[in-house]
Amino acid sequence: MIKIQGKRIYLREYTADDLDDYHRLISNPVTRRLSIFDTTTSREETLLDLSEIIRQRESAQRSLYIFAVILKESKAYIGDAGFDVVKKSKNAGIAEIGYFLDKAYWGKGYATEIARILIDYCFTILKFHKVIAGCDARNTASEKVMQKCGMKKEGEFKKQRLKNGSWHDELKYGILKDEWNKRSFK
Repeated sequence: MIKIQGKRIYLREYTADDLDDYHRLISNPVTRRLSIFDTTTSREETLLDLSEIIRQRESAQRSLYIFAVILKESKAYIGDAGFDVVKKSKNAGIAEIGYFLDKAYWGKGYATEIARILIDYCFTILKFHKVIAGCDARNTASEKVMQKCGMKKEGEFKKQRLKNGSWHDELKYGILKDEWNKRSFK
C-alpha cells in the first residue's frame, strides 16, 4: 500500500472503510462544481467508483493512482487526490495529477501541498519525465496551485469540458522533471 507523506497531510490508498467519507466528498455539488467529474447521486454509484479505485491498485498495468487525503495531526479525511498515467515507457512517462478537497479545507494551502507531493512522487519514485494538470478556466484557485508548483501554462482549450449541460474552457499546465529539480521552493 502506497503512503505519500507531506508536511501537514499524507496520501494513502483508499479502502472499503472510506466509503462514507468518499461519498460525502464526491456527492457534494459545491466541491465538484468546477470538476471535470459529475457529482455522484447515490451511495451505490460511489461504491462502484471506490471499488474501481481499489481494483486499480491491484492491477499489474496500473494507470490510476487515487488516494485519500488525510490530515496528519487529527487523522481527518479532507479530500481526494491522485494521478492518471497518460504515457509510460521503460525509463519515462507522463502523469496527470488532480485534487479535490472538502470546502472546509479550501484556501489553507493543502491543494498546493498535495500537488507538490504528487509531482515529486511521479518524478522521484516513478521516474516520469513530465507531469501535467488541468482545470476549468473559471477555477482560478486551481490554476494558482499549478503555478505555485512551478507548472507552466501549455494551453487553453475552448469548450473542452462538459459540466451540467454546458461546455467550458480548460487550462492545461505542465512541468518537466529537470524544471522540477531546478525549482526555488523546496
